[in-house]
Amino acid sequence: MIQRAKKKFKAFCSTKACTCFIDSWFGTNIGECCKAHDYEYEIQVHSKEVADLRLFKCIRAKTNVVLAGVMWSGVRAGGYITSWNRIKKERENVK
Repeated sequence: MIQRAKKKFKAFCSTKACTCFIDSWFGTNIGECCKAHDYEYEIQVHSKEVADLRLFKCIRAKTNVVLAGVMWSGVRAGGYITSWNRIKKERENVK
């Protein structure tokens, strides 16, 4: 049962424009904001902080400040966890 839930969650997170989040809010497509955010992370046009703020502004313009705040909090926390895991792996490889 737990394995099936993990598999469904992984599929949900990997096939969406907004990773591990909804792509639309009451019919408004926010996936465009997420794709732009992912692109900015990938090619490092700006710092992660600037890319995250641009995501917040895009989602706020399309929906509301509450959803934008939830998304911003998620990407900030997710970015922190991802960075921490990367640093941890690098330290393990040094040993």
